[in-house]
Amino acid sequence: MNKENTLQEVQEHISELQEEREKCDVKLKQLQKSRQEIRKAGNLYAKHRKKLKKDPYATLVHWYEQDKGKLKESSKSKSIYI
Repeated sequence: MNKENTLQEVQEHISELQEEREKCDVKLKQLQKSRQEIRKAGNLYAKHRKKLKKDPYATLVHWYEQDKGKLKESSKSKSIYI
């Protein structure tokens, strides 16, 4: 009796683990797709700007900081006239 209960418990645990694994696989695929979309957007941005340094991440961060600064300046100049 005890061995049967143990075997049944192990089978239930295995079933739960398989369900958890399937959920993790789905989440992993979603994250991989998201990562690919981010890379694609970054590559398009780099091609648009026609500038690509040795480190694409550093380039994107640099451009982001530049654009952020331009937006701040732009919003300050607009608020002066309002």
